[in-house]
Amino acid sequence: MADQSPIGPFTTAVVVLTACGAFFAGPVFAYADLGTVATFGFGLGVSAAGAWLSMQLNWGRRWEYPALFAGLVCMVGLHWQFTVGLNNYGSNRARCSNLQAEMLKAAPRRGDLSDLFQAFQCQPRGGGLVQYPATSAAPSAGGGLE
Repeated sequence: MADQSPIGPFTTAVVVLTACGAFFAGPVFAYADLGTVATFGFGLGVSAAGAWLSMQLNWGRRWEYPALFAGLVCMVGLHWQFTVGLNNYGSNRARCSNLQAEMLKAAPRRGDLSDLFQAFQCQPRGGGLVQYPATSAAPSAGGGLE
């Protein structure tokens, strides 16, 4: 009978899904509490390493279950921070849309809207060119009043 690999299909699936989740959740985690995300991520890594070591060194189930439970708690914490980040991301997009609409008005209420737009890391939304109405008060090519 051939030796079985300690890394089975379930473990491989968990690792691949976790890597995909981390890749796609990265932009959302920028809007979450980064200290909490780092703590839960570190805890998840330590618990995964502990569970793996426990299985490799045959320490028994008494060490595997606490490590797996700690990993589950950390995954729940990361999911919680993901939902917080998703909520903050939606709020920031709404704020950016309001700032953009205010900046495109003929007479904006504040003069520092472009600075706020950059500070919130906003991206311009919508298509097409911004066209300003032609006014008769435009300066002539000669620069003087005619």
